[in-house]
Amino acid sequence: MRHEKDYFLSLRRKDRKGFFLASLASSRGLFFKFDSFVKMLVTHGLPGRMNHPHLLALLVAALLFSTMPCVAAESGNAPHKLAFVNVSRILKFTPQVKAIEAVLKGGYEKREAELNLREESLNKSKKGLASQRDTLDINKRTELERDILVKARRLKTARIELEEDIALQKNEEMNRLRLLIAEVIESIAKEQNIDMVFEAGVVYVSDRVDISDQILQRLKERYVEEEPDMASDKKK
Repeated sequence: MRHEKDYFLSLRRKDRKGFFLASLASSRGLFFKFDSFVKMLVTHGLPGRMNHPHLLALLVAALLFSTMPCVAAESGNAPHKLAFVNVSRILKFTPQVKAIEAVLKGGYEKREAELNLREESLNKSKKGLASQRDTLDINKRTELERDILVKARRLKTARIELEEDIALQKNEEMNRLRLLIAEVIESIAKEQNIDMVFEAGVVYVSDRVDISDQILQRLKERYVEEEPDMASDKKK
């Protein structure tokens, strides 16, 4: 392993571009084992301007594709089966997201209404002070100004707290949804004997390997199954 590491580093210094192009050209042209090469990439990255997360993912994927026929021939097994999932699209159309938004709206609607009433009262106080400013003595005017300032600060703090509470609960709910999506992806991958599922860092994906619609359909089915339980929880 150390010999491979030293050789990789020396190639980065001497002929970096040629090495990577040769590596991509043929799986039989790799200078050492594929798994060791990937470890070198993860540890040391790509040289110069090539060192970018998406480019690194693309390079690893390309090498994986290029080595598959060789690996399959040597092991006597069928080629690896790959798939792709568009998580952004799933989050946009899955019913669970709309359900989360509805829960957040219902849970914080009362606090939002109370803050709106406090803001209306504060605005009335500001208008009243502006209309009586010339008739009030200095002490009374200073007292009203201080009272308005304190109320405005408290209202601002209350709104910030409300926004933070909403964001916190939304993050918690979205994390649960992401775990569910990962569970569904793994389930479908096992059912269809898929060896690897890509989620990002891919330039082009054909419909043949895109299983996003299958994930969406499975999530919709799960939502229909769990909807009665969600409704009972809301009543409680």
